[in-house]
Amino acid sequence: MDESPSIYFRGNCISTTCTGLRGPNYDRKCYGAPPNVGYVNETSIMPRPISQGAVTIPNSQIAIRTCILYEHLHGKTVTEAYENFCRKVGNGVIDFRSFGFWFDRFRTGNHDLGYDIDSELEPRSLAEMHKDIMRNILRELNSEPTNSPGPSDHLQDEDEYFPVYNQLKDLIQELKEEQDPVKPVTDLVKPFENNRKVLWGYIYFECSQSNSIFEAYEKMCETVGKNAVKYWEFEYWYQKIKAGDSSMESDIDFDKEIRSLSAMPIDIVGEIMNKLKLEEKLLMRKVSKSLRGFMDKLNIGVEKISLKIYNTTSVLQFDEKEVIYQNRKDNCKVLYDNQEKLVKGGKYAIMALHDWSMVMKNQKLKLKELQFTLDVDLGDHQKLYKTIKTVLENSSYLNVEKITLEGFSVREIIKILQHCKSRTLEEIVLGSLTDNNYIEKLVDMKQWKEARVFESSRNCIMALPIVHLLHFSKFDVSMPVSEFGAMLIRNQLLKSSNFERGCFRMLNYDPMKILNVFEQNYSGGTSGSITYNDEESEFRIHFDTMNFEIIKCI
Repeated sequence: MDESPSIYFRGNCISTTCTGLRGPNYDRKCYGAPPNVGYVNETSIMPRPISQGAVTIPNSQIAIRTCILYEHLHGKTVTEAYENFCRKVGNGVIDFRSFGFWFDRFRTGNHDLGYDIDSELEPRSLAEMHKDIMRNILRELNSEPTNSPGPSDHLQDEDEYFPVYNQLKDLIQELKEEQDPVKPVTDLVKPFENNRKVLWGYIYFECSQSNSIFEAYEKMCETVGKNAVKYWEFEYWYQKIKAGDSSMESDIDFDKEIRSLSAMPIDIVGEIMNKLKLEEKLLMRKVSKSLRGFMDKLNIGVEKISLKIYNTTSVLQFDEKEVIYQNRKDNCKVLYDNQEKLVKGGKYAIMALHDWSMVMKNQKLKLKELQFTLDVDLGDHQKLYKTIKTVLENSSYLNVEKITLEGFSVREIIKILQHCKSRTLEEIVLGSLTDNNYIEKLVDMKQWKEARVFESSRNCIMALPIVHLLHFSKFDVSMPVSEFGAMLIRNQLLKSSNFERGCFRMLNYDPMKILNVFEQNYSGGTSGSITYNDEESEFRIHFDTMNFEIIKCI
């Protein structure tokens, strides 16, 4: 920093380091300064490098003054500005007196960052007098006059005997008189809009606030104007500062015209957008209607979606990323990525369905697995199912390999399966059916007939003729098997080249009658394993009183 004068007066700040005016009980005081502010006596104040974590600013007077100017532009008092400066940049970078000097210059509209106090031939105020001149004044002040006026003179010739004292007294009195407060400069600092070093100082100070890039850019635009720096240039400097690069050099040609996103070829824009994360892609949809349509035509990059809605909680999962929506009376608490947010007036189920629908609108959506669970009261069930149905109707056919549905009626399952591509859908998983009506329509669907794998949970009892399982290569169902059904399995299912495994889960059945179909006069126990061979293949049968499983070995 510049060498500060040994006596400094600015506004309400009065501080002296001169020994000539000190008495035994003298206390140095700076009005308006924060508590515990340190001062540097008579010596030049050289700034140490400013650092905030990984953010470092070089040992530059201009950079520090730029930060002070930026604090002034926020309309704060000198004390508030200095405290914020020290909190964000660090203590000891600049003392309060020097900070106040530049702050008051900026308040008066003087934005000359390169001003040198010692450059003036004559001091304009006591605060700007050279320290050697002040020492001479104080030596004269402490010396006793050779002739003193008597009482009869009534001190009329005081100026003749104490000229230095009265000069100093008048100066002090002048400074103590109340002055009109300096009105802050409200106009933008246009002279520095094109000075990149000054703008760099602004960016540094916003970077030290630990805000995100976009938040920092918005604050800077509010302070110095939207046209001071473009976002991409701001982002460039912001990232450099965060990375610890405090140089102001750059290999970027900032004067070169930058092509906008809309001017790029569609395939290039698509490659850029495909590199975004899921949450970033969803945010891009909100930018504009045209960009929303463009984003919906890109591959969203999600392979698994799961939506589970319960009475007080919804769980939405995209691949390994999980979002939880919890009912909080009339609000909704959202938990994501170890963070939580309370959405006032939010409905936990509606919010989950909305976020799910944003992804389902993607025309290039190609899923390995899609899961739906609807375990709520009957009244809520009808409303939520209607919303799910509407979203599917407004979406293109689902390109999904595996679908899991739990808590739906057979009729609702049919409506959902209708939106799945039959040749793509390979696996159907059902859990806890609410009824078995319309089962005939279910097994007559293309999606059912062309699927390769079927599974129902143990609490999903299927009233299903066994013939409708014979086309599956794998199945795992909760349904009884009769002796006639066992013969269909032996004569048709086991002869199928596609068959790999089948399991029937039953309650308290007698496996003896079924085993006799595969091994005449079976005399073994009710649990164990047997081997069955036909002309082409070998099968292993595992059984007990609750399960009957057939596995193709060769």
